[in-house]
Amino acid sequence: MRLYHHGVRLWLLLPVMLLWLSQLWLLASRGELNEDPVVYAITDKRSLLLGLLVAAVVASAL
Repeated sequence: MRLYHHGVRLWLLLPVMLLWLSQLWLLASRGELNEDPVVYAITDKRSLLLGLLVAAVVASAL
């Protein structure tokens, strides 16, 4: 609680991360993820949007 004034807001990260991981697992199981997952995360628009959402949640918890 010393690091975050609103630490409870960090629970909002859980569904965002589950959505992103589920998307990666689905693409990998279909054989559609042909590159490194880090490269995919940097180039995919949905991943970038989810990354911005994560950053906003963390910023709001500070």
